[in-house]
Amino acid sequence: MIASSIWDHVTVTVIDKRDYFETITGSIKGAVDHPLLDDMLAMNDKTAAAYQKITFKQANLLKVHKAGNFIDVQNLTTATPERIDFDVLIICTGFSYQGPIRGEATSLKDRKGEFEAYWKQIDDAKHIAIVGGGIVGVELAAEYAVHFQENKIDKKVTIYSASPLLSSLPPKAGVLAEEFFKAYDVKIMKERFDDKVEHPDTLVIKCTGYNYPTDFMKEDFSDCLASNGQIYVNDLFQVSAKNPRVNSLADGVCPNIFAFGDVCYTSLNELKSVPSMAFMRDILVNNVLQIARSQRPSNQIPERLPELSSVSLGPRQGIMILNGLVNLAADGGKLKF
Repeated sequence: MIASSIWDHVTVTVIDKRDYFETITGSIKGAVDHPLLDDMLAMNDKTAAAYQKITFKQANLLKVHKAGNFIDVQNLTTATPERIDFDVLIICTGFSYQGPIRGEATSLKDRKGEFEAYWKQIDDAKHIAIVGGGIVGVELAAEYAVHFQENKIDKKVTIYSASPLLSSLPPKAGVLAEEFFKAYDVKIMKERFDDKVEHPDTLVIKCTGYNYPTDFMKEDFSDCLASNGQIYVNDLFQVSAKNPRVNSLADGVCPNIFAFGDVCYTSLNELKSVPSMAFMRDILVNNVLQIARSQRPSNQIPERLPELSSVSLGPRQGIMILNGLVNLAADGGKLKF
């Protein structure tokens, strides 16, 4: 998202430990729709090769240095440590999540293997237990519920959630999700899942939240990390040593080091979504280009964002949310993907 907005103006190096690109929305669909797998995974080097000013390097980020304008990485192609210099650094390391939504594979071949092993687990199970009633858990459960019912597959789906479904969204969204699940014979257990109890013939899929692996910041930027691992940013998206909910206008620790996307903790502490990040992208991009022109960054996160989000309920229906208005849309599931 960021690289495509700046590569016409500056030279870009994209660093990722995976040799492929995968979206969480695609992962949810791919967990059910096997033919979709090839469409939702893309090789990073092939994408980069299509543009003259972008280079892809498969490497694991080890350390961001506060001084010197360089980072340490482990080059996964050569299996050697490497130093990479930069004029501007944008940290977009995202989050980690339990499988199948996120895998540990760093190669496209191995990621496909993870999905194939997961599909076999689904085939062997008689019951699917989704632990967690947030957006990911609800969307995954809905995909299976529709798939099993419409294909007359004798498997049951249960959601375990001690909190109301979709609790990060307006309450009506959770009500609509419950009504949908009743129509598809999905059992909702309003309690915590007990790992100590045996669940025969059951595949347990945990959708209990994001993790933010930011160990590469701990040596030089430990005071820039929230308790959950997210990176504090000021309203210019510069990495900050101050909690932006307390002081969003603090100077960046290094004016040319930014963080963006799921990994960054902003003054709004907003629910991250494709629309919200697309809206915020222009703020970051303009600041980066100002630095490239030796100007002071001046574009700030607004006090409020327009709220546009969606929750797919299977391949067709979906819950659409626009500035507090919540509706069930017949094509909401299609629109999201």
